[in-house]
This record gives sequence, structure tokens and C-alpha cells, in this order.
Amino acid sequence: MGEMEPRRLYIISKARSGSNQLAAYFNQVPGCRCYGEIFKPNFPRNRKGWPSIARRFTSTEEALALHRDDLCTFWDRLVASHAGQSRIVGAKIFYTDRRPTPIWDTRVHQPDSLIVHLWRDAVFDSYVSLLRAEASDKWLLRKGAKPSQPATDALHFDVDDYKTYRRQVRRWYERTEKRLSDHPKALSVEYAEIAQPEQLAHRIGAFLDEVVTLRQTYEKQTSRAPISYLANPGDAAPYVDDRLAVSPAD
Repeated sequence: MGEMEPRRLYIISKARSGSNQLAAYFNQVPGCRCYGEIFKPNFPRNRKGWPSIARRFTSTEEALALHRDDLCTFWDRLVASHAGQSRIVGAKIFYTDRRPTPIWDTRVHQPDSLIVHLWRDAVFDSYVSLLRAEASDKWLLRKGAKPSQPATDALHFDVDDYKTYRRQVRRWYERTEKRLSDHPKALSVEYAEIAQPEQLAHRIGAFLDEVVTLRQTYEKQTSRAPISYLANPGDAAPYVDDRLAVSPAD
């Protein structure tokens, strides 16, 4: 009898929502291997993450071709390669990753999938965090590391761009929550929970039906108010309290 194929886990989210830490948490669960945003078209250019994946295929050329042309088979082969090594194999997938390929309907949204929807309620904070990360190219801060001082002060806040971002993120959040409302194994996690490993361990443990212990490995890159990074705070002031789960008046 062959070895049982691992169960599949998907972290559905967006940038600046704590997904790196959540993936790291799942990697702390014995028997769980959670990858990053491996479905992105440009992931093979990731010099740290791609080589370890490509080694699980017959050749790098095969891995590249499948990732480009047949994402479902790429994922099936990757998961199967963990048989006998992992009970659960997961990956991050952001709202817009590889749409409209079949990966969503034929793999992610299947009844036997484990799905975690990670979202960030403070829309304005996530938007400014994205501006800062793009301007500085600093996306992570490992716990205990000294924060760098990137030149991200005086960022321009574009009201129209922000409103477009807010509208798009809310649309994907609402669609995902609705789609997962009757899924047999789905968990909704809000960004603030990422910084509470003890409490989150109870929720993830219940989700996986086992006892889980979690240790935080990343932390927020700044304690400053997001608006303090903007060159035009007056334009941004009406939006600082925006919440993803509450539709704005305008």
C-alpha cells in the first residue's frame, strides 16, 4: 500500500496582512510544511524559495514548465512529493494570484481542503504599510532583529488610489468570507491575532484537531502611527479609522 498523500492547506490573504508569520506558525506544527506564495507567476525567480521546490521534480525545466503552463499538476506533484514526510502541505495564495486558472475551483475550494482566510481589518494601516514596503523594499522584520531606518517618511497619499485599494480589498474579503461560509474546514483569522501566538494556538489547534504550540518569529516593523509617514496627512485623515468589515459612507 502506498503512503497517504498529505492534506492540503491554503492561506488566502493579501500583502501586509501577516501571512509570512502565519505560514511560519503552521511550519511549527509537527508534520506540516507550509510554503510561501508559490503560485505567483514570478515565484521561480525567488532565489531562496524556488530551488528547494525545483528539487522535488524530475528537473528544474519540468518544474518551470508545469508552474507556467499547468499549475494544478505542478501543485499536485509538489504535494505528492511530501508523502511519507508531511501530513499537511500548504501554501499562501493571495486573492488575485493566478486567476482565472483552475487552481482556485479545482484545488483550493475543495471540500477536503484546509483553508485559512487571513485578513486585516484596518484598511488604512495596511495601505500605508504597503506604501512603506514598496518604497523601502523592506517586507519582513525577524523577531529580535534591529529595525532598519528606511527612507519612507514623506510618502504621498493618493486619495483616489487609496479608495480603489479599499474597494478592491473589501470586495475580495467579502467574496472570500461568503465562499467559505459553508466550507467544512475553514478558519477566519484577523491580522491582530498574529501577534497573540498563545491564543491563536488554541484556534489553530481546534482547527487541526490537535494540540499546537506557536512561537512568534516576526514582528511589526514600526510602532509609529501610519499617518506619520505621509507627506500630506490632511488628505489621509478622513480614512485613518477605515475598517474592512464596515462599508464606508462614501
